[in-house]
Amino acid sequence: MRETTEIRTVRNSSYGGQQPLGRMGAVNVVFGPHDLEMDVAGLTVEEIQCSLGNVLNVNMEADAYLGGNLVEDKSIVVAAGRLEFMRRWGWKAAIDFPVETTPHAISPAIQRLCAELAPGQKPVFIRVEPSAEATQGNCVFNVPPHIEQFGGRMILGWCIWEWPGILLNAEFHACWLSPKEELIDITPKRDGENTILFLPDPLLRFDGKRILGRIEPLSYKREVLEYVAASRKEMQLKVQGGSVADVRTVLAEVAATRQKMIRRMGKKGHK
Repeated sequence: MRETTEIRTVRNSSYGGQQPLGRMGAVNVVFGPHDLEMDVAGLTVEEIQCSLGNVLNVNMEADAYLGGNLVEDKSIVVAAGRLEFMRRWGWKAAIDFPVETTPHAISPAIQRLCAELAPGQKPVFIRVEPSAEATQGNCVFNVPPHIEQFGGRMILGWCIWEWPGILLNAEFHACWLSPKEELIDITPKRDGENTILFLPDPLLRFDGKRILGRIEPLSYKREVLEYVAASRKEMQLKVQGGSVADVRTVLAEVAATRQKMIRRMGKKGHK
């Protein structure tokens, strides 16, 4: 086990597992709410699945998709690929977790968060219309080729997600402003949202490095605060990177605090 293996943070964050990691390059691995970059190229789907299963519940019953196509357990994953684990009965995460999704309304808590993130700017609900070439989690790379084809420009800002009664999550995001001045999100969403709440931020700049988001609690119960604290550690790890041991420790803390909170809150927020 390569405990000193550093995790890369190019387009997406990175996690490691408990099996020996690959030595041929990074792969974008998606499971549940996590979208990560791991040095697992050259391993089989089954080996990666076993590795993640010891950290979070990515069990052997989950199907694996490479580039959106269902693959066998013995399939070898190549560098720069995208491996996503899903439940067999549908396009849902391979772990049981409440879904952060688009808020139903712009609450006072959302207004306060937006005022701190981008003073003077207002959040707006905009529709999601994925372009044919766009891929999940790569908004800043999806928009430029769309501009080349259709014109317009890229608007940077924050996508505001909500777990009702639990937390708000402001995630760095890029949308397309059409030549008709219509703001559209052209990046597909894993959970099928057709609308997002977007906060434009004219001060944001993207230089190729991951931009740290922000998580704020909506409850001050101890279990919620513990989960938020663990989630902030995970977010920081996505930006700064860390060793396989660091990743395993943080993911285990996120999983444990989430489970504890769900039990305490009566699974509030589940769809």
